[in-house]
Amino acid sequence: MARRKTKKAVSKRRRTSRRKGMSGIGEIATGALGVIAGAVAAQYVAKTVNGMAKLSDGTKKIAAGAAPLALGFALPMFAKKSAIAKSLGLGMIAVGGMTLVKDNVKGALGAMPVISGYKRMALAPSAQNTRGVISGLTTEKAAILTA
Repeated sequence: MARRKTKKAVSKRRRTSRRKGMSGIGEIATGALGVIAGAVAAQYVAKTVNGMAKLSDGTKKIAAGAAPLALGFALPMFAKKSAIAKSLGLGMIAVGGMTLVKDNVKGALGAMPVISGYKRMALAPSAQNTRGVISGLTTEKAAILTA
């Protein structure tokens, strides 16, 4: 007797959508919102620390930057698998570090290096340049533009 022919099992293929171009935008938006919320939370923590502590001005500046920085490092450790907690922590670290640098390092922000051969041009009329760089520019307007 001949063997009976067995039917091949039909594989069930999962149908997927062909539109995958913008699949990661939600994750990026969630991360960005988490960083923004962390920055706001860091400002709140800094204000709370400044209001509570009866410290000298120099110590308050250090505490206002160090408290959000420390909380930003600790927050992802408490919520280990949460991407939002990680984003919140990154925002707090950024603001805390920026506050520490801004308040404690003299001239760290806004210090412009001197480039040899670079001369700042005057916009306003002067004794040597009667028209100025921009014609019709008065001394008052030039002072506003160069400030």
